[in-house]
Amino acid sequence: MRSQIARIAITILIHGLALGQAPNQSPQFEVASVRRAAASNTGGSFRGGPGTSDPSQINYSAVSLMSMISIAYDLRPFRIAGPAWLTAEKYDVAAKIPEGATPEQFKFMLQNLLAERFHLVLHHETKGISVYALSLGKNGPKLKESAGKSTPSKDSLPASFRQFSPQTLAALIATTWMPTSTRVYMAGQDRPASWIAESLQVVLARPVVDQTGLTGKYDYYFDFARSNARPARQQPLMRATRPRASSQPFRS
Repeated sequence: MRSQIARIAITILIHGLALGQAPNQSPQFEVASVRRAAASNTGGSFRGGPGTSDPSQINYSAVSLMSMISIAYDLRPFRIAGPAWLTAEKYDVAAKIPEGATPEQFKFMLQNLLAERFHLVLHHETKGISVYALSLGKNGPKLKESAGKSTPSKDSLPASFRQFSPQTLAALIATTWMPTSTRVYMAGQDRPASWIAESLQVVLARPVVDQTGLTGKYDYYFDFARSNARPARQQPLMRATRPRASSQPFRS
C-alpha cells in the first residue's frame, strides 16, 4: 500500500526562533549545555521534561541528533532523512525548563536549541511511501475485549509469553513492545486498535494505518520473528543538513 503525504510548503531555517512565532513569544530553556558524549558512553538515556517526574529539567545522555529531532518535531525517525552521522554522533544535553512549561512549549525549546547550538537546517518534502494497513482477517477479529487492567494469569497467556516473570510482563505491557535476539513481543491492556497500529509503526519503522474499524478496547499478546521488523528504509519527509562540528560544550 502506498500513501501520499500532504505537502508542507515551507523550508525551516531557524536561528533561535520557533517556527511561526515572534521572537518574544519563542520558548527557550533557561540554561542549557550541549557536549559531545564520550566515546565510552553508551548512554542513550532520556530523563526529565514536562509530563515526567522531573518536569523542570532534562538530562539526555549519549543521544543522537536523530533522536532529538524526532522529539522536537514529533516525527518518527523513519520520516527523517540524513547521513549516517545523524544517528552515529552522540551528545549529552542538560537543560533547565521554565516552571509550568507545557509539552508543546518544550518541543519548541528543543527546536530552538537545535537551531542555535547546531545551526540545524531542515526542510519538509512530500514523498510517496509504502505503508502497512492493519485490517481484519476474513474470519473477523480474534482480539479479547478488555475487562480493565489487571494482572493476567499464566494460563490465560499465549505459550510464548509464559516464560516471562510477572515483573517482566508488567514492564512489557507498560512499554508496549520488547525485542529479544530473535523475536519481538508485543502486549497491551485496555487499548484500542489504533494503539496497536501506532505500536507496530514504531516496531516496523514504517507507517501503519488502522483499517480495522474496531471501536472497542482490547487486551492483546502476540510475537513475531525479529527479521520481520525494521524493513528497508523508506523515503523520509524531513531532511537535515550537517550541524556545526565541535568537541567543545555550548552554553547559554
